[in-house]
Amino acid sequence: MKIVVCCEGSAGSCFAVRAAKHCFARENDEVVLYYCRTSKSDGGKGDDLEMMLRENDIEGERLVIEDINETDDIAGTIVKYLKSVCADMVVLGSTGRSAASAIGSVARYVAKYSHCSCALIRPSFRFTSNCVFMVGVDGSRYSQSALRAAVRLARRYDDIVVRSFGVASVEFNEECRSVLGRAVSDGTIGDYSVIVDSTASPSAAGEMVPQPSVFSRTGSFINLTV
Repeated sequence: MKIVVCCEGSAGSCFAVRAAKHCFARENDEVVLYYCRTSKSDGGKGDDLEMMLRENDIEGERLVIEDINETDDIAGTIVKYLKSVCADMVVLGSTGRSAASAIGSVARYVAKYSHCSCALIRPSFRFTSNCVFMVGVDGSRYSQSALRAAVRLARRYDDIVVRSFGVASVEFNEECRSVLGRAVSDGTIGDYSVIVDSTASPSAAGEMVPQPSVFSRTGSFINLTV
């Protein structure tokens, strides 16, 4: 799998680099650091970039530097690059340098228009503990893709919560349990839970936060868009 990490030297993008390198990437995956260099990145000194490479052990041949003017369409440039290299997944910080909202404009655009799966990493992401992947499903083929992505990205000590809405069939919910049960049995993930909600709409997926009783452990939450 080819994972592209978009960064511009901000704290949020540094979190994205760490998440891709230490949490998402597997042994045979290719991690590409797509560094969008602007006048605000590092003042032209390259200090931010050198520190990022050193701390995250990114090899030189996996680095792509894109010089972008402040007036350019940064989000559109990223989306075009992802398509040109046939990326399987893009990882970026939920906010950039401005951090004016929960999800920045660039992150929002890339998540909406990129052809590949997208993971937005928040500053609160914890790298030392297990992660909890929350997947909202409605029985569609996109739901199946999201579930497969979560199983693929989760580590052996990570957990997966599936929230199934009323439009999903009983058979689909049972298939979710079967897929996750096999993942636990073969050691791919730590634990799972399938929560069927027959009243809420799919748009309420982000409103549910699993209580500690769902798992024996609690960890970071990751929102996935596929």
